[in-house]
Amino acid sequence: MPENGGQWKQFMNLIRDAMPAKRIFILAIALSILEAAGGLIVPIFTRDLIDQFASAGIEPGVVIWLTAAFILQAAAGGFSYYLMTYLGESLVRKIRERLWNHVLKLRIPYFDKHESGELISRVTQDTNTVKMLVTNHLVTSISGIISIIGALIILFVIDWKMTLIMLAAVPVSATILVPLGRLVYRISLHTQDELASFSAGLGRVLSDIRLVKSHNAQALESRMGEEKIANLFRLGMREAKIQSFVSPLITTVIMAVLVVLIGYGGARVAAGDLSAGTLVAVIIYMFQIVMPFSMLAQFFTAFQKAMGATERIQELLNTETEPMGEVAGDAQADLAAQAVQGDQAIPPAQGAHVVQDTPAAQTIQGAQGSQTARAADVPQAVQDASGAQGAHVVQDTPSAQASGASRRQDQPAGRATASGRPASINWHQPLHFRDVSFSYGGDEHVLRHVNFTIEPGQTVAFVGPSGAGKTTIFSLIERFYDATDGTIALGEDAIDTLPLLGWREGIGYVLQESPVMSGTIRSNLLYGLSRYVSDAEIASAVRQANATFIEQLPEGYDTEVGERGVKLSGGQRQRIAIARALLRDPKLLLLDEATSNLDSESEALVQEALGNLMRGRTTLIIAHRLSTVIGADRIIFLEKGVVTGQGTHEELMATHPLYRKFVEQQMQKKSMNSEIA
Repeated sequence: MPENGGQWKQFMNLIRDAMPAKRIFILAIALSILEAAGGLIVPIFTRDLIDQFASAGIEPGVVIWLTAAFILQAAAGGFSYYLMTYLGESLVRKIRERLWNHVLKLRIPYFDKHESGELISRVTQDTNTVKMLVTNHLVTSISGIISIIGALIILFVIDWKMTLIMLAAVPVSATILVPLGRLVYRISLHTQDELASFSAGLGRVLSDIRLVKSHNAQALESRMGEEKIANLFRLGMREAKIQSFVSPLITTVIMAVLVVLIGYGGARVAAGDLSAGTLVAVIIYMFQIVMPFSMLAQFFTAFQKAMGATERIQELLNTETEPMGEVAGDAQADLAAQAVQGDQAIPPAQGAHVVQDTPAAQTIQGAQGSQTARAADVPQAVQDASGAQGAHVVQDTPSAQASGASRRQDQPAGRATASGRPASINWHQPLHFRDVSFSYGGDEHVLRHVNFTIEPGQTVAFVGPSGAGKTTIFSLIERFYDATDGTIALGEDAIDTLPLLGWREGIGYVLQESPVMSGTIRSNLLYGLSRYVSDAEIASAVRQANATFIEQLPEGYDTEVGERGVKLSGGQRQRIAIARALLRDPKLLLLDEATSNLDSESEALVQEALGNLMRGRTTLIIAHRLSTVIGADRIIFLEKGVVTGQGTHEELMATHPLYRKFVEQQMQKKSMNSEIA
């Protein structure tokens, strides 16, 4: 656990980075001072009112001033509370935005080690703890401190002896409360961790609820969940024990001070040394001191909880992220968000969606508003679309020159274009693996001294037993991980020196279990595109992907697919993924056993769609289908992370015994399937 100074520094850094306009905070503080001032004036006028009652005469001015003080206190308190609530909500909004954007940039290894529910807890529950401190306790603590200081000054003026009696209780209370606060901090840390663990378990079970039910694992998950809930209960009761000690302590101190003040003050009133109004004013001031002390005790407890939450938040914010660079401007983020909701976008002309300048689509827009596109520069899906419906309006990014004339400029790798987008990458170069080794963090290497070169336009198949490292090679190409040793290069440039956004923009990755996000089919097709596409282009991509089943659905492209695409079959999800890749128009295509889990009918449809997708692109395939492997320009065989053979099908059949065995097994499997059919 960090020292108190470190806790405070972490908290203040988090608040300072997320604090909204300071003038609002200053105004809220000023209103808090007015509220405290109004409260401090009330006992003075109350004293005068009581003394005037005793002398059988009440001045109207005292009543007016007393009423004005009440109104001032109420109005200033109300506005101050609203402004502080606004500050708290704005604060947690900025912290959550910062956390959310940070989580999106975290490296893949972090997600390998942490469950999603844990991250959800950090973004929601931990930030809410900080918000509760600001909105519920900060404003009362600030006005309370002002009230305490003001009341003490006035009390010393009225009667310093009675003031010293009240102050005698402060060191006694502080001696007990400070150690308890440290204990609350430790409990808060454990509570935040347990909440994160419980959220992680809940997310895991809900995301795989079909597995839970099909394996009758409800009892097991129930036991595990009840154990985590019991841990949260125990931590809550530990905190309750502390609060059960703190609250009676504060009440006892208040009552003891009140009894002493009334007894001592009553004796002085009887002796004529003190007026009745002054005694009442002193008692009111005592409550104006004691009640804020009670609020400060609650603030102290909430602050310790916020310290625990802040420590966890800072741990996440200090985690290393991917080198995204400074090429992802707000304009690109806005376009990407609009592309996800392409069905809601307002097209520029006759249903055509604006397409941002990408490596696959060159921007050509005349100054007079004429809009044309060279066929060689537009995605294949657009070329196949009909002219009437697929008239493709291509415009430059929002930061294009005001004249409307825009042009594509080739930029060196690692630089950004004028619009703030990733610089173009020259994909017409070979991809090299040079003595690449990789480990997921342990001593055992998944890949060892891997060497190969892939020429532009080649189709290369990776073959080998399960666990040989085929998918790991794809992960390294996508830059999900960095090679432990060796170099992966495009031409002469190591890929880790190229802009990450531009690199991934040129890659299409179709996985074995193609992920489909909750939402509509349209939003999934356009997912991640930083451009608009016409309905004609979407329809063309869908046809090439053999995903015409979409048009037969009642809601068509607006059909909700459910969480993780549960409303679609495996083959339908694969074909949507292929259509998405067609719209992306990648230069390098990665196919990870894309047909391995499909029935024969779906496999045939997907295989035809993959053929359309692979046409004219550098393609790397992990596949078990013999026809796919034989049709590859080159085959790379892996065993236990080592490349043991490279060449054509005929060459490996002649020189590689294990590959020959693989082919024989595939032929036997094909023969058995034919007999069954």
